[in-house]
Amino acid sequence: MNIWIKLSLVVAAGFVLTACDSEGDKQEQASQEHVWQGQVDALEKAKGVERTMMESAEQQRLMLQEQGETAE
Repeated sequence: MNIWIKLSLVVAAGFVLTACDSEGDKQEQASQEHVWQGQVDALEKAKGVERTMMESAEQQRLMLQEQGETAE
């Protein structure tokens, strides 16, 4: 067999294997992102709730402080 034909077959096989491998990696990454996305969203929501609660507690503290100062 001609050396060019052999070389072409090796290069073609390399392209096929590389294309299949990278596509599998993309699918695996997409499924991993999908699996953990719910937990990430829940964590972000919890952080938002915590931030809201802390702001509310700070406002209440300031209101109590103002009421205490005006009562004196």
